[in-house]
Amino acid sequence: MKNKIIACMLILALGTSTLPAMNTDAYCHYAHGLLAAKQGDLQVALEEYQRVVVMDSKALAVYKDLITAYWQMGESAEAFAAAEKLKEAGSKDIETQLFLGNFYLLTGQSNSARESWERVLIIDPDNESAILYLAAYHSSSETPEKALDYWGKYILQKPESVEGYYQMGMIQQKIGQLDNAAASFRKAIALKPDSPEAYLELGQLLEKQNKLPAAVDEFKKFIGLVPDNVTVVMYLGGLLYRMKEFSAAQDMFVRAKKMNPADTTIDFWLGVLAEESQNWPAAINYFESVRKKDATPMILVRLSYYYSASKNYKKAVTYLQKVSEQEPKNPNLYYLLALAYMDMKKYKRADENFRQILERRPDSAEAHFHRGVMYDQWGKFEKAIPEFEKAFAINPAHGAALNYLGYSFVERGERLDEAERLITRALVAEPDNGSYRDSLGWLYYKQGKFDDAQRELSRAAVLCPDAVIFDHAGDALLKQNKITDAWESYRAALSRAPDNKKVRKKVKALEKLVLPGTLQRKLLKRAADNAKQIRSLNATLLLTAASKEFNIRSFGMFKYLRPSSWRIDILGSFLTPRFALVAAPDVRITPAALSQNLAPGQLSLLSSVAGWFNGSLIERFDSDKTVITAKGNKIYYRLDDAAMVIDKRDGTLIECTTPDCRILFSRYRFEDGIAVACRMQAVWTSPRLSAEINFQSLSVNEPVEPAVFQ
Repeated sequence: MKNKIIACMLILALGTSTLPAMNTDAYCHYAHGLLAAKQGDLQVALEEYQRVVVMDSKALAVYKDLITAYWQMGESAEAFAAAEKLKEAGSKDIETQLFLGNFYLLTGQSNSARESWERVLIIDPDNESAILYLAAYHSSSETPEKALDYWGKYILQKPESVEGYYQMGMIQQKIGQLDNAAASFRKAIALKPDSPEAYLELGQLLEKQNKLPAAVDEFKKFIGLVPDNVTVVMYLGGLLYRMKEFSAAQDMFVRAKKMNPADTTIDFWLGVLAEESQNWPAAINYFESVRKKDATPMILVRLSYYYSASKNYKKAVTYLQKVSEQEPKNPNLYYLLALAYMDMKKYKRADENFRQILERRPDSAEAHFHRGVMYDQWGKFEKAIPEFEKAFAINPAHGAALNYLGYSFVERGERLDEAERLITRALVAEPDNGSYRDSLGWLYYKQGKFDDAQRELSRAAVLCPDAVIFDHAGDALLKQNKITDAWESYRAALSRAPDNKKVRKKVKALEKLVLPGTLQRKLLKRAADNAKQIRSLNATLLLTAASKEFNIRSFGMFKYLRPSSWRIDILGSFLTPRFALVAAPDVRITPAALSQNLAPGQLSLLSSVAGWFNGSLIERFDSDKTVITAKGNKIYYRLDDAAMVIDKRDGTLIECTTPDCRILFSRYRFEDGIAVACRMQAVWTSPRLSAEINFQSLSVNEPVEPAVFQ
């Protein structure tokens, strides 16, 4: 009774503006209920609320507290019954319907919640709260497409809503509207560039569309905002691995390793990446780390493979034996052990393991094939033949067995007709196998069919750029007197097998030739063609020159326009012009008095500056009268009283010499694939004069106005 009096006094003190409209007794009971609820006495509060709704059935606010009290007391049936009464009494009241929507949602009555929010929109079609609730409801329902309408309405009201566009993108992605989803995520990002979730969703969406480079960009942006998210860093590493961008993938996993050194999953990926680059020590190191926590057969088998690849066959066998302890009935272990013993050249043990697996799997074509290879390596080719025959009897399309046996006959120069049938069968099974094409081409070579041999071997080299194939192709090309092509093929072979003394001897033999089509002419043309690609050149330079009369060390500007216009402006103090040399095509010096200090031979050489850039000085050596010598990586050309040196590694000009002058070219820089010498040193003999030009910065094939040279 005391609390009820306090409540009534409270009403009188506050007035009625803070409470719903009702008579004074109802006010007192309602206030008493609120006070009891505040004090934790829900039973008293519930009784007071019940009295109020009996006294005034239209007291909507009281119904809300009554429903809440019922639910808190665990009287769910009464709560739902009260909710039904409130629904009817407040059918046209927005706040009532919003309350009911939230109540039904919290109590698991999602359909009833939806109906309440829909009633709100009947009363007020633009009610933001109801639109949001319905958008969220349909987003997680079996009709997500309906959510798009509500998110669309919400965005119309809130055009700058990042969340609205983000949620719109999520729904569009869910129902397969991927392009629309990408546009929504990009809109969210445009509104708020530091939205990591939008970048992440957009990256995953682009990945689904197989737009992998674009997906990578979005994941990188996410990582830029959330750099410590190791999960996404690893995910990006895996994506880059699938794209075969192994270096970038490794960078990601190295970064992840620094963030979480104890995660052996990262070691696994780093080991796999090391395998891709055939860095066997690194692969072993990473997988040994994995093995310490996860010594499963799969990990041990991979370690065995890595040790075998690094020629530590003893360790490889040790791990395979550990696998056999875990899986003693696994027949594949005999196969792996046989291959390991083959690598160790322990052919008896290898043969015993092959026997073990063939007793269990006599129809294993692979086991027969590798047993045949083992016998051949063992020097028992006659025992190898029936193993190969069993392999392609079991699998008539076993190209490796057909080709191996056929190629073996070709190398031995025996049973060539049978060899052709076997190799042809292998090519029927795999027509684009470069190794099989090589076997057929080599067969034709042995038969003296050099045109056919060259055709097959050239095709084989494209399909499988292997050192042996390039060597075979070089032999066939040489038989056809295609010297330059043969040299290129031998060089390709040597680049892939630099220790092959036989191929190196062939390369050196060709390098002594001076006829058209040889290496020397090819390099000469390459150097000239490189220069011809320079249509124009702008550069700043540092000029150093010295003679008896003067010393110069100054900055300047250089301009060149194909084919023969050039200009050098030498700057003095405060960047004022000091003198200029212009050729278009005749050389002019300003001031003219300076020309008196130069001998005719020096002026003549200046007039040929354009020849250094347009390739004409190089092409003059393209003559059958040119004498060639080679030393190391340099090829020396001599014609009459002039000489030239070219670097045979990249075809760049090193030196040009005339009776009057020697010029050295160095510090090559590549601009748009064009090699430009950034340093030129010249020494004149009579009268003595030396000069050096160093290009400080340059741009190639940018516009140059002809008027500059007037």
